[in-house]
Amino acid sequence: MRSVQPIPPVSSEAANSAPGAARLIRGLIFGAFLLYAARLIYLSSFVIEEVRYFVLFDDAMISMRFARNLASGYGLVWNPGGERIEGYTNLLWTLYMAGAHLLPVSLEKVSLVIQVTCALCLLGNLWTAGRLSRAVFPAYPVAELSTLLFVAFFYPLNKWSMTGMEVGPLAWIVTGSMLLAVRGLTEQRFSPWPYVLLGVGILVRLDVTVVFLAMWMVLLIQMREFRLRTVVWGLAMLILALGSQTLFRWMYYGDLLPNTYYLKMTGFPPVYRIAHGAMVFARFATEMLWFPLLIPAFAALWWRDSRVALLLAVFWAQCSYSVYVGGDAWDKAGGTNRFITIVMPLAFVLWTGTMARWMAQPGQQRGRQVLGTLILALTFGTSNRVHIHDAPLDWLLWYRPQHTDGNQPSVQAALDLKAFTEPKAKIAVIWAGALPYFADRECIDVLGKCDRKIAHMPMRTDPTRSLAEQFYPGHMKWDYSWSIGELKPDVAINYWALTPEERAANFTPYYDEYKIHSLSFYVRKGSPNIRWDVLKEIADKPRRRAVRQMPEG
Repeated sequence: MRSVQPIPPVSSEAANSAPGAARLIRGLIFGAFLLYAARLIYLSSFVIEEVRYFVLFDDAMISMRFARNLASGYGLVWNPGGERIEGYTNLLWTLYMAGAHLLPVSLEKVSLVIQVTCALCLLGNLWTAGRLSRAVFPAYPVAELSTLLFVAFFYPLNKWSMTGMEVGPLAWIVTGSMLLAVRGLTEQRFSPWPYVLLGVGILVRLDVTVVFLAMWMVLLIQMREFRLRTVVWGLAMLILALGSQTLFRWMYYGDLLPNTYYLKMTGFPPVYRIAHGAMVFARFATEMLWFPLLIPAFAALWWRDSRVALLLAVFWAQCSYSVYVGGDAWDKAGGTNRFITIVMPLAFVLWTGTMARWMAQPGQQRGRQVLGTLILALTFGTSNRVHIHDAPLDWLLWYRPQHTDGNQPSVQAALDLKAFTEPKAKIAVIWAGALPYFADRECIDVLGKCDRKIAHMPMRTDPTRSLAEQFYPGHMKWDYSWSIGELKPDVAINYWALTPEERAANFTPYYDEYKIHSLSFYVRKGSPNIRWDVLKEIADKPRRRAVRQMPEG
């Protein structure tokens, strides 16, 4: 195995900088992050009828509904007593959410427990990212401090995490496993813990397998003296993590893959899905000016350091996976999607280390330091260029976090439904998270995450548009003749790309439309599960329009 030595300093000036000042800066960054996290969590909350609600991103609320039902004794299902369908891809995270529902916390505050958990995971990830930078670039303290700044205030990481997605725990798991692997490379010793940690990550979310495989391949190449143990531990943890999850899925749900796999990965030409993923990645790279990410690739050849190669391999493997699956449904908001975000701390370690080494090169050091600082400041700004035109206000937390604007209307609709429907009523929904969670009614998932029939049908496409442009994972399968015509819900909330023909066949003869708080409620005529007097009273109230705004108070 090639010996791995610390990257030598070009100048001793950085290495001899005052440790007390560095500790003070670290402390300030950590403190500022905690204030930022508290602000972001508060902004995601809102008040309805003098009760403050904390609600996660709608996809996370789907997992919360599974978790609530499990904690209530109904099993890991979306509808109590309903069909067993795996409408989530984050088993361990959903089980943790179920544990949160066992706490003596009111329903409107359970999400706060998850948000605080995510903030703590991000705090741990921040500390670990600093240690990782120090492990890869020990001669350049400025790299560690710059990494801390980039990671602490990277908006996509904070947004995805503290709105309840498993991104925060996964980022910490990935960064931590890389730190352990880097230490093994540096000290030329084998450690099983990177494999164990990523095995846990696979149980949190299945596609962490990509990170696992990328790390495993690099360590197989680099750790020649420990190749047998690398093979055994890698294979054992991969089989354990994937095998146990698959066995559970087969025994409990009767399927080898999650329902969301069929929903997002089947019924659409793969070449166009990948083309869309490439388009999305190119847009992200150009809009955020992430050309600096190419520099560490050359730096890997320059340094010939296996630790740098490891971080690069994991980062680009995850980016390639994002391209392969066609990107995420929320890529139009700008910034990194949920797949790429978990490896961005590695990119920041590489980028800040590259700049620190360049700034320490002999010759015109003062000019290099000034220019390098300006470049770091520029890339810090462009990395947070999300929501395009509102980027500074988003990052400064002037608005609610992205993708949470619909939470208040969803919760209000859920409360209205509880008021004017009987407990036996069935509700057809487009957004399957917050509304079903708070409505406490049997629900029909029109877009198919929790409907096996919808998930297995072909994706709908528009013949007038390019297939690559219109790919929208998780939102291209629906069948109103099934969800409305066959399942006959008592109420359907709004609609998704409803054609006049579909309206005439499934809605107009059987449903009356009521406008409540700017939402359309299609109520089945003569349904015995509707409290008609309450419905009329609610529908007569003045309409309100949901806008992107600061929370009340």
